[in-house]
Amino acid sequence: MRRRRNGNVIEEHEHERRVVVTGLGAVTPIGNDVEVFLEWFKRKKVGIAPITAFDTTEYKAKLAAEVKDFDPKACMDPKTAKRMEQFLPSLP
Repeated sequence: MRRRRNGNVIEEHEHERRVVVTGLGAVTPIGNDVEVFLEWFKRKKVGIAPITAFDTTEYKAKLAAEVKDFDPKACMDPKTAKRMEQFLPSLP
C-alpha cells in the first residue's frame, strides 16, 4: 500500500496499467526501420549531418538531423502517404 499526498491509502493495483505492444517501427536520422536504427544506436551513430534538403547558403544553420531514404508509400496507403509528404516551410 502507498499513501497519496492527500493522505488517502491506495492499493498498488490501482496504479497498474497494462500495455500491449503490437509492433515496433522507427523512422529516424540513423535508420528507417527498427533493426538498422538499433544497430546504429548501439554503435553510437549520430544522425546530424550537413543539410541536403535545401540550399543553406543564405542561412547560418548548416546541420540537421534529416530523415533520409524514407518512402512512406512502403509502409502506408498512398492517400495517407501523400498527406505525410516532406514539409519544408516557405523561407524568405
